[in-house]
Amino acid sequence: MAFFVHLTSRANIARVQRSGVRTSPGQGDVRGVFCFPMLASYAVTHQWLHALEPHHEPQGMVAVDVRIPDDEPVTVGHFDDRDARRVTALEAVRVVRALEDPGGWEVVVPRPVLRREVERIREVGRAGARPLVPEPCAHTVPTGPPAPFLPPFPTEPPVGVPDVFLHFEWAIPEQVRGD
Repeated sequence: MAFFVHLTSRANIARVQRSGVRTSPGQGDVRGVFCFPMLASYAVTHQWLHALEPHHEPQGMVAVDVRIPDDEPVTVGHFDDRDARRVTALEAVRVVRALEDPGGWEVVVPRPVLRREVERIREVGRAGARPLVPEPCAHTVPTGPPAPFLPPFPTEPPVGVPDVFLHFEWAIPEQVRGD
């Protein structure tokens, strides 16, 4: 049995527990259960969290771990690929594992996932999201010579401030101070 992760809104937990995962529309005429093979990397396995989570606020998202029979026909490809390959579930896992960068790839099961195929529903955190790489912007690039280095703390106490505000050692436990 091939092991996949489907991300869904927390609001769908009761429905998934009751009847499994239903199909949803994708790009073009694609319809199915969108999932990703369970890989060794948590961040890669849950990469779609970053793209999907803003659409599921404020409830957030959960991961639904599903087992699909190895010989089940599925579609595997990049999300914007019109020529996705029709393969078995086991072959889809092999294809994704063999990729150097599986970012943006998905597996589509063309039928609902039955309740008995749902292994578990679990919390998923933002740690699984792939970080955004910001586009370089011309107005954010500093121009001219670099600013002079400033020490992190002033070397002399400020004038006119009572001593009680200048010495905080009494408020920090010895274990934290390192005494």
